[in-house]
Amino acid sequence: MKVSAELRDEWIECPHCAFEFVPNEARRTANHRKEDNSAYIYLTIGAVVILGLIFVLSGGEPKPQPQPEQQEVIETGKRNPRVADMIKWVEAVSNGDRLGIAARMEEGAMRRSLELGTLDGSAQDRRERVLDELTAAERFAFLRDVEPIGGAVPEAEANADEGKVSISVYVREAPEIRARYVHRNGKVEVGFVRREGRTLATSLRVTSVPEAPAVPVEIRSGDKPRIGPTTTETRIVGGEEVEAIVSEIRPMAHLDDTSPEDRRKIDQWVNRMLDEENPAGPGPVTFNLREIAKPSIPRLLNAIHKLTKETPSSDDVNRKLKAIDAVLCDLTGQSFGFDPSSNSVMGRTGAEAAAADRDRDITLREWFGWWDTQGWRTEFDYAIDEDPFEEEAAEEAERRGDRARRR
Repeated sequence: MKVSAELRDEWIECPHCAFEFVPNEARRTANHRKEDNSAYIYLTIGAVVILGLIFVLSGGEPKPQPQPEQQEVIETGKRNPRVADMIKWVEAVSNGDRLGIAARMEEGAMRRSLELGTLDGSAQDRRERVLDELTAAERFAFLRDVEPIGGAVPEAEANADEGKVSISVYVREAPEIRARYVHRNGKVEVGFVRREGRTLATSLRVTSVPEAPAVPVEIRSGDKPRIGPTTTETRIVGGEEVEAIVSEIRPMAHLDDTSPEDRRKIDQWVNRMLDEENPAGPGPVTFNLREIAKPSIPRLLNAIHKLTKETPSSDDVNRKLKAIDAVLCDLTGQSFGFDPSSNSVMGRTGAEAAAADRDRDITLREWFGWWDTQGWRTEFDYAIDEDPFEEEAAEEAERRGDRARRR
């Protein structure tokens, strides 16, 4: 079939074979679309090839970038549940709240730590005996004068099933209580164990008392405080054996005739030497106690008792003992050679370390032996009426005047 020129832009069908003739415009559009599709296909193939090469050269799937590790913050203060529970328990002990004490206490462990031994009677009787000890025993009298204000647990035990918490306490505001203490901060140590998500107290120990009421002591003769006999022990000094007269290290009260004003001043400076954060050195203490002199000695000896009997041994304790030893030497003119050097620092181990510890103990007991045999009845006067540097300053002024006159 022949299509005339005027029909070439129309869609027509052959009446004999049903063939469709496509208009010229439609054919051009189709060819143009075909060309455009080919370009897109080529671009797509190229992109796939490039991506494939990148994938092969990179060695496979892209590796995730390492993220900086997030360090876990371990809570060791009073927000730690172990610390918070033990603060509440100490508060119950302080207030004599027997129900509160029992609710957060492992009774068996507490009984063993208090060394109450095997108790007869029912379970309720045994519990009451433990509660009586915590709320009424003399050794915990200090806790009835304070209230807990904070606490901390060692980082290694912050999430442990058992350990110990240090609780900070503060002397109450009541005037009759406040008057018994020079400073107001103290510490107690509470052992704990975790049971089914609860923290239970297993032990209790007072580790720091700001200034406890004076402990009464036996009076043997005159104003001589005394517990236990004086004995003689041998120690090595400068390679030679020396006999040392020693007495038991014990609590020491003020002398009966010490005035209230002097008592306050003595206790103020002795307690400054025991301060945990900023202990006073021997120089200022000697300067302020020199006019009181002899009445200061029993309370300095009492400080030795507190450091050796109520505080765990450490290099810090030895430094404080050395400071007290220096003040005693200055006030009395006596010297027994206390050596505060650390065994670990000096490289002492085994028998040598034990010998050094024994020598320190004998030295401290010599101060008590000296007081029992001589000090209590010796009248020594360290009072200085003039400035100890006044004469030296006057001589220096005179020398300057001579030089000026010679000019």
